[in-house]
Amino acid sequence: MIRSITLINFMSHVHTRLDLADGLTVLAGPNNVGKSAVVEAVLALCHNDHNEFMVRHGAKECRVVIETCDGHVIEWKRKAGTVTYTIDGQEFGRLKGSVPEKLHEVLRLPLVRSPDEKEFFDVHVAQQKDPIFLLDQPGRQAATFFASSSDACLLMQMQKLQRQNVADQRSEDKHLDLDIKELNEHLAALEPVEALESRFADVETAYGQLVEHSAQINLLGNHIAQLVRRQQKAALEAERARALAELPAPPEQADIEALHTLIDKIRTAVANIERQKGLAGALGALPLPPELEDPSRLIEIAVHLARRECAVAVARARAKALSTLTPAPALADTAALENLSQRLLEAQKAIDQQQFQLETIQARLGQVEDEIVAWVEKHPTCPTCGARIQPDKIFVGRGHVHAKA
Repeated sequence: MIRSITLINFMSHVHTRLDLADGLTVLAGPNNVGKSAVVEAVLALCHNDHNEFMVRHGAKECRVVIETCDGHVIEWKRKAGTVTYTIDGQEFGRLKGSVPEKLHEVLRLPLVRSPDEKEFFDVHVAQQKDPIFLLDQPGRQAATFFASSSDACLLMQMQKLQRQNVADQRSEDKHLDLDIKELNEHLAALEPVEALESRFADVETAYGQLVEHSAQINLLGNHIAQLVRRQQKAALEAERARALAELPAPPEQADIEALHTLIDKIRTAVANIERQKGLAGALGALPLPPELEDPSRLIEIAVHLARRECAVAVARARAKALSTLTPAPALADTAALENLSQRLLEAQKAIDQQQFQLETIQARLGQVEDEIVAWVEKHPTCPTCGARIQPDKIFVGRGHVHAKA
């Protein structure tokens, strides 16, 4: 059974969806509103009629979509003189005026063939203003149609089913009328409830006040109980103060800090002794421990395993940190960079050589300075002029200046 019909740019319809009711659906309205276009759309989909007038003026294509009660969806589309069907998502084209074989398997609105397959009868859709089925046809065609016993039986079954549906609908209407009557009686019985609504609201307000007062009473009771306990404690402290007031003042105590320290040490020593006694008693029944092998190899293995565990932990942390990094970008041509790196390495090597030579010269210079100082200490005066030799002037490069005679 057809559940809905949708027309898109079909004749006068821009986009119209008709949801059909169970049983009979009636389309009513004034002339030229598109009632007959619905029949034309059904005929176009059933028989692949594709006249030019079906496409709405100004549109490039038109479509007719029918949904059945058992979940099938059939779409007929005409665009630029070409017709295609889409049945449950499967598209069919190049039909050349025919319809897909699968169409009437799901739609169930085929033409009825005569026994000699020379004539066809449309028992499902009738054009506007056509008379009742077969009344405008000669008796030969009526006899030919009813000679197809299987199709006639189907029509009789459809008629019987329609009558049963009408009877069931009337019975359901009676039951619904009885239900409506019972509901009206029930509503009439519940009318006094509206008058109780305001009183119920007052009762809820009073109940809320009672709950609040009860909470306040419990809070005040707790305060009273605390006050009574504090009064009793105050009376007891006052009685204790009166009793202690008659006692003489205690004598002054000497410094007992050292005594407390000694007592703590004694208690700690006693506790250690008791613990050692218990330990000795527990270990006394045990046999002597076996001779231990040389644990050096075991220690080496333990150290090696500890280092491996540390290395594994470092590797895992490094892998976890690197997993969040984006991949390294593609490197550009590194020939120039490698050349520059090679030159830098050669320059660094030359600098290292010069630095080594400088350090060698400075070391030699230090030795020469030490030799000059030692010589000046042995020969403080110039053998030529007899003046005193100053090593610092020799170091700064001015040399020794002979005194004038």
